[in-house]
Amino acid sequence: MPIREIKSETGHLLAPTESDKAPVDSKKPILKVESLSKCFTIRQGSWLSSDESKVYALDDVSFEVLPGECLGLVGESGCGKTTLSKTIMRALTPDQGAVTYADQDGEIDVLGLDGDRLTDFRQKLQFVFQDPFSSLNPRMTVFDIVSEPLVIHGIGDDAYRREMVSELMKLVGLDARHLNRYPHSFSGGQRQRIGIARSLALKPRMLICDEPVSALDVSIQAQVLNLLKDLQEKLNLTYLFISHNLAVVDYIADRIAVMCAGRLVELAPREELFRNPVHPYTKALLRAVPDPSLDNPLDFESVMDSRCSIPSEWPAPFTVSEETHPRLIDLGDGHFVRADESALTLRLAS
Repeated sequence: MPIREIKSETGHLLAPTESDKAPVDSKKPILKVESLSKCFTIRQGSWLSSDESKVYALDDVSFEVLPGECLGLVGESGCGKTTLSKTIMRALTPDQGAVTYADQDGEIDVLGLDGDRLTDFRQKLQFVFQDPFSSLNPRMTVFDIVSEPLVIHGIGDDAYRREMVSELMKLVGLDARHLNRYPHSFSGGQRQRIGIARSLALKPRMLICDEPVSALDVSIQAQVLNLLKDLQEKLNLTYLFISHNLAVVDYIADRIAVMCAGRLVELAPREELFRNPVHPYTKALLRAVPDPSLDNPLDFESVMDSRCSIPSEWPAPFTVSEETHPRLIDLGDGHFVRADESALTLRLAS
């Protein structure tokens, strides 16, 4: 429950068009990621040293996002969540894999885009940044910040852009009279709402939200999360919501994907994941969620156990080593877990 609710208003420029209202196949994914891998080379020792090691930020990552849903992606810092989002947005080039975006206009091979085709694709998929402070240029007014995507893509004249920016400000619950102010005049929650308004300027069909509330006060987190849910309903948006906070993902996501060491280890509908976690890393994450009841104190020994983040230390059939290469196994009803199939079958049977 937020202390102060945001009043969101939608204008005629942001209203869904006829193409947006066209029926879509709810079972056909709007975003499909297949076997995505990204490896970084790290030089060890001094700058004169030739010793190098490889770190897999992404290792065979595959998932789908359905139209109109919110897929939550959770995991600890350094597990590869942001690398994944940057790869989908084409800020990074993967070593292998495929990313396919599909809407009413047809399928797009995202990794095969370049030049004007890549620029056009940016209008369909936008990004909400984690830090509301550094993501806004302190030397630009709010009007210039929110209208910048329209200028870059050459959309509308000055009158259209001013009207669109005013509508976007009302959409995120801000006063259009403050367009000439600079970012330092706003609070953290207000700055994040400005960032959300900017991401919606091109009327995208999907947003990647990279921990958009982690830098905000808890009461403001609820305010922004409620705003995102309202926008999803009003504008027919699809979200890939990245977070390390299971409580936040539990509130906003329809399905949850759990990531560790560059791999997706479990994927399930929200209720199923919290009711019946299978992977040991998922169980460790859930144990770290505090319970308000004094009868259920945190087990710090299990929560702080560093082995839960080391794939080679996981028990069979989840162990990852040179000899074992677990893959995502379908447990039914949309529940997937990364494990050795034969060993997992015996474990579940017992």
